[in-house]
Amino acid sequence: MVTFREIVLSFSLLFCHLFGAECRIYEPNARLLYGQTDAVLVFPGGVLEDKNFGFGREGLLDFELECEPTTHKNSEIPTPNLWLLGCTALEKREIVEVGRTGLNQACQKLQYPQGAEKNFTMLCQAIPMEPFAPSQHGNYWRAHHSFHRDAFLRFLMLQCPREVPNKTRTRVAEAQCKGRLVLMNSNGRSHLSQDEGALLPIYKVLLMLWVILLALWIANWLKFRQYSNHLHKLLFVAPSFKFLLLTLTLVNWEVVAATGYENVSLQMCQDMVQSTEIAMLFMSMMLAAEGWCVLRPLIRNIRCVLIPVLFLVFLGSSICVIWVHNYFMAFAVCSIIFVIYRALKWCSYNLDYLTRQLLRSMRYIQEKRLRFRGVSILKQLAEKRNIFVRLRLVCAIYTIVFAVVVTMSTFLTEYAWARTLASELPEIAVFTSLGLIFRLRDFGPFENIEVIQPKENAVIVLLPFPSRRWPWQQKIALGEPTESSTDYSDDDDYEDDKT
Repeated sequence: MVTFREIVLSFSLLFCHLFGAECRIYEPNARLLYGQTDAVLVFPGGVLEDKNFGFGREGLLDFELECEPTTHKNSEIPTPNLWLLGCTALEKREIVEVGRTGLNQACQKLQYPQGAEKNFTMLCQAIPMEPFAPSQHGNYWRAHHSFHRDAFLRFLMLQCPREVPNKTRTRVAEAQCKGRLVLMNSNGRSHLSQDEGALLPIYKVLLMLWVILLALWIANWLKFRQYSNHLHKLLFVAPSFKFLLLTLTLVNWEVVAATGYENVSLQMCQDMVQSTEIAMLFMSMMLAAEGWCVLRPLIRNIRCVLIPVLFLVFLGSSICVIWVHNYFMAFAVCSIIFVIYRALKWCSYNLDYLTRQLLRSMRYIQEKRLRFRGVSILKQLAEKRNIFVRLRLVCAIYTIVFAVVVTMSTFLTEYAWARTLASELPEIAVFTSLGLIFRLRDFGPFENIEVIQPKENAVIVLLPFPSRRWPWQQKIALGEPTESSTDYSDDDDYEDDKT
């Protein structure tokens, strides 16, 4: 019986072939120099273009290289010896910097181990490429290697001359070649790197968590939808993009693990959705901090223009960092700093405003000796103040965690699962916090404030109008109550505000 996973993989593989794909089955182009008397690196930047691949104890490597025939006969020009070098990041940097002499020594070490210098140490793991089926159609090399220990490698190809360097110079001819490098783990069952093996279960668990969070948010909206406002609806947008992003990411990793293909179009969709999701998260926090739909129904003054401009700048710079150049990271960082600064400042401003209102109302209530049935004005103001206290705390903590995660990601290049958890768990925490702060409740008691009227004896004194001719000569009447009562009826229930 065909499973849902098999259907998704079939459509994804077809999508890869239709719209083009990069893959874990790397197909680099190369240029060989037949008759070259010095050793050279064929791929100075690396076969994987500075990418790493982690092999487990059952890792496999297959590499084939096909070169076009040269304009000269193959018998006239000796073909080179080729070695595939598996290097760590440090070893790769060192072997690129050794120069021609170091590469020649490496070739001597590989081709003539008995006559090589004893003090020379081969930096990288060298895998010989065996020539086969030479013909008039070109030359072919292939290499197969099994890894029996954990290794996190980048790959270079070393071209060594047939004879020891500094011999008689021969004719040099150029040949265009195309390679095919297949990297696998789990004895050929997975194309994922060792550090990526845990990503599939991690993303499945994350997807389940987000399904639960979205279900709770929707259930809360269905129960109290009469109290929903525009801010509450906007807060649902970013989690929806997050759910879509996790779905696309999980499908992408399933395809990579099963087929080795990384679909370019799918990756572009992921990048676009991820940038939009992060931008929507920061803009939602900024709008909530401004007090939109909490203190006022409209965005004030020039902020209605500032917030959309910041959103577009942050979204555009984030996309340009991925697709154009890392130079745009400066714009993205500046946008984040400005957004968080404004959010914290607006939270503090609204807190000061509500605190002043709270103190003013408290003095007025004490002065007038007012009592309330049900919820008081102080309770109403205190609840709104608590919203901004918690929101400011969430903004500050998430900003610090976001900066730490971005910094840590540069040091976790060999731990894809750690980078994933470090970026996903804070987002779950911040969305959960925002959901708890702005969740819908029964706001009916807060809509109407009822004051209990005290029963007391009162006298009305009518003062005369001031004289227009002699305003400094005023006739003032002073009344003093002979008896005062502030008793309340027994059936009047009231609550003292304890906030």
